[in-house]
Amino acid sequence: MDGAGPDDWWCFDPFEEEYAEPTAERLLQVARGREASPELMVGLARIDVTQLSADDAVTFLQQAQRAAAFINGFEAQARAAVTDKVVAEVQVLFDEDVERLRLKNTERVEQGLLPLLPAPAYVCAEQVAFSEI
Repeated sequence: MDGAGPDDWWCFDPFEEEYAEPTAERLLQVARGREASPELMVGLARIDVTQLSADDAVTFLQQAQRAAAFINGFEAQARAAVTDKVVAEVQVLFDEDVERLRLKNTERVEQGLLPLLPAPAYVCAEQVAFSEI
């Protein structure tokens, strides 16, 4: 009771525990109830594993793996979206090159010259995108 004597028992704050730093067990309990998200990672980072029992430490690791799986899935979705975007832009550049060559060959044929051969395409748009990312 923080040194409160019999006459000043009313000085004790019954809600004091709510404002104290939560224990590792309480933080783990909260983390288990959260959905996999960056917030889960933040919550897990606050847990001192040395203060947990062996069973709770295993649970902690499982929650960390769940959060990591979420982050990895998010990264995979982001990578796919970015790859699609880069492939589309590179394909436009390739198409513009083909159109420029077609127009140049039209001019050459009108001038009585032989058309130019297209440059060999060694890579496709997807390969360019993979190398860019």
